[in-house]
Amino acid sequence: MGRDRLPSARPLASHGPARVVALCNQKGGVGKTTTTVNLAAALAEYGRKVLVVDFDPQGAASAGLGINPNEAELTIYDLLMRSSVSAADVIVPTNVENLDLMPANIDLSAAEVQAGGRGGPRVDA
Repeated sequence: MGRDRLPSARPLASHGPARVVALCNQKGGVGKTTTTVNLAAALAEYGRKVLVVDFDPQGAASAGLGINPNEAELTIYDLLMRSSVSAADVIVPTNVENLDLMPANIDLSAAEVQAGGRGGPRVDA
């Protein structure tokens, strides 16, 4: 089948229930971040509202979406570890319409150690 026969996504009249797509693999270097950033950008270009949640202390997805993870005011670490921070507080817009991000940085690597003495990170987010 030729490329001109590929179906196009239908425009959305409204947004319904969220669909969660998780890309995970313990092995490094398998393309998780690259796939995440490109899939998110493609879905956003089709008019879907997309939220990328970066759970990597290296912050590569954040950097890939144009956010310097070391300059982020709040990150996923703050959401997990500080009860005063809400999910909405952590979300930052990117330069791509319909694409938002919850950034991560090196602080996230301390979350497991810090949560160990408290019984785990907060779950009321």
